[in-house]
Amino acid sequence: ALKPQHLSIFSHTGTAHFLAISGIHIAMLVALAFWLLRRLILLRTRVVITLLLCFVYLLISGAPVTLLRSLTIAFVLLFGLFLERRGDLLNTVGAAAVLVLALNPIQLFLPGFHLSFVTFTAVAVSYPLFYRLFLQKHRLVLALKGYPPGYEPPLETARRRLHEVVFLSAVASLASAPLLAFHFGSIPLIAVVANAILFPFFYLALAFGFVTLFLFPFGLSCVSGALFSYVSAAIFRLGGALDDVALLLRVPSRLVPPLTLPAVLAFYFAFFLTIMRLRGKFSFLKAPQILCLWIVTGVVWLGLPHLRRLPTPQVRIIRAGSSHTLLIRTPDGFSILYGLRLRREAELHRLVMRLHGLGVDHINALILSVDRPPPSLQTKPHHNLLTEFLRRMRVDVVLIPAAAEDDPWTTIIRIICAQEGVCVCRINAGDSVGRFVRVLGPPKRLFGEVIPRGRRAPLLFVDIAEGVLVGDGRNDAAAAAAILSDTPSADVAFITKPPSKLFLSLLKKTRKVFFVGRPTTVGCLQSTSALLDEAVYP
Repeated sequence: ALKPQHLSIFSHTGTAHFLAISGIHIAMLVALAFWLLRRLILLRTRVVITLLLCFVYLLISGAPVTLLRSLTIAFVLLFGLFLERRGDLLNTVGAAAVLVLALNPIQLFLPGFHLSFVTFTAVAVSYPLFYRLFLQKHRLVLALKGYPPGYEPPLETARRRLHEVVFLSAVASLASAPLLAFHFGSIPLIAVVANAILFPFFYLALAFGFVTLFLFPFGLSCVSGALFSYVSAAIFRLGGALDDVALLLRVPSRLVPPLTLPAVLAFYFAFFLTIMRLRGKFSFLKAPQILCLWIVTGVVWLGLPHLRRLPTPQVRIIRAGSSHTLLIRTPDGFSILYGLRLRREAELHRLVMRLHGLGVDHINALILSVDRPPPSLQTKPHHNLLTEFLRRMRVDVVLIPAAAEDDPWTTIIRIICAQEGVCVCRINAGDSVGRFVRVLGPPKRLFGEVIPRGRRAPLLFVDIAEGVLVGDGRNDAAAAAAILSDTPSADVAFITKPPSKLFLSLLKKTRKVFFVGRPTTVGCLQSTSALLDEAVYP
């Protein structure tokens, strides 16, 4: 497995797609198989053998969703070659998309599906433009120099490949930039240069990797394995140098206006119309009209978020990858964030962009439940996600439950907040955060048993419209104590983690509860529990 610093290098430079078991691996496998079998057997036999190799690789890799999607595209292309029919590339991409959605309709809502097909479509549409701008002139120059048709000197081949890689990298980066900003909240500005430099090395590494994979069962993989390790070391060295440059070109998320869905659709509409016009299509579109189209796209991007009305006071779940954070907006203008369990930098980018998209650039109170070492504190200091969040969002105060005052992770949180100039306070049961949020628990004892310190997370009662209870699913005891009581009377509960069976059994006679994974209705009769008498709050 790769080290975290290597993963961050590829993430910062926009080359993480090389690591994904997806289209690049399938394309390399198909190209390698066709090259090895080009003079041995017929075309149809080559297609069948290549498909068999692809399915073997699918089984070896564990059949991830990204590889299934890429294999579907490759299957459609190879099936056309098997029938010896030359089809349109856009029709092939469309057929592959329909087949992928027919097998799994959920793919329509996944970022990987959007990035795969939008990028592939952009490359397919723009490649004729590359042929028109460069390849035609390149072949004419070779003919004028007296080279026979079909022959190309090695230096000219390298020059053509370099132009092709730079052009396609630029198109792919430009086409994927809005989706990356929309889904993950980041745009690597150095992606075009990094892809052009690392592209040949990655393909060499993939080629040696495939050879090693298929020769390993026969004990003949020593040479190819050594070459693979040398090329991988070169990739890490070059990637580290590019990562240093990427940090200088990094644009903070707060300086980039949030991308809305209409802005993304407007961008792709203008982008594909511009590409088609440069190819000589849509001659009715003139330069001033295309310029006006891009101006409208910019207005939709920059102006639409300011025209939207602010949402009414509410409690809502913000999903950022596997992380779930609760945003509480109260009638007195308070923005409160409950829980910050970030695990990866991409989740941090996405959370910040979602907050900006909701018009939130200022957090009045960040409430942390220190029940165990938070994932955002388990990384190195210079990669600390909590530090990065405090730098990107204005936070007035960080609140920590009093029950966790002696926890060693509380000390780390205090040090981080002191470095960023953020105040840290402790909260007890009965405290208020603003006028509409009251702190409940956590209890030390319930049902006659001592609650472990690791399960003492704070609960909040938000008094807006219907009563809303906010809690942490790991803290079953405190949540049960609060929900089973009539004071406060909570109509809806938002839980950041799926609760245990014990907690669900305690809710059988209470009201409705909304969980993160899917809305769940539990409840019938509302009753007061005498078990609360045994709960002793700190």
